[in-house]
Amino acid sequence: MVPLVGRSIEPEIVHAPGARSHLADHAATALYYRRPGRTKRGTLMDWLRPGVAALAALTFALPAAAQKDRGYEPRAGQAGKDAVWEPTPDEVVDRMLRMAQVTPADTVVDLGAGDGKIAIAAAKKFGARALGIEYNPDLVRHAQRNIERAGVAARARV
Repeated sequence: MVPLVGRSIEPEIVHAPGARSHLADHAATALYYRRPGRTKRGTLMDWLRPGVAALAALTFALPAAAQKDRGYEPRAGQAGKDAVWEPTPDEVVDRMLRMAQVTPADTVVDLGAGDGKIAIAAAKKFGARALGIEYNPDLVRHAQRNIERAGVAARARV
């Protein structure tokens, strides 16, 4: 039974006109919806209603899910589990990685990765592999999106 705006319709398998009725002709078999007590095949709207309802549900559900994922932007000074999150300035990231003499043979591990800036720089500018560790799941998703946008997903992850 398929619910249809307060009523239900029963699916009925009917052979398409001119189709033979043996197993090799399953492809020629069509599924038509027939309301109980009706003698003719369902109308075009009987076919379309379930699809239109599903399309309407997706139309409203998908943008909300995308907005939730895309909508998070960390704020400097926001409270974390044990510390306040502050983005590291780009100059400081570059200088730290140069002082550490990072090479493509290295793996950089960033504890408290935040927005993934250090992992991205290590992979992009120094060719190293990088792993960011972050407690906040919103920051993890944000950092992973930043890594993908930077084009270093093969060498870095959070």
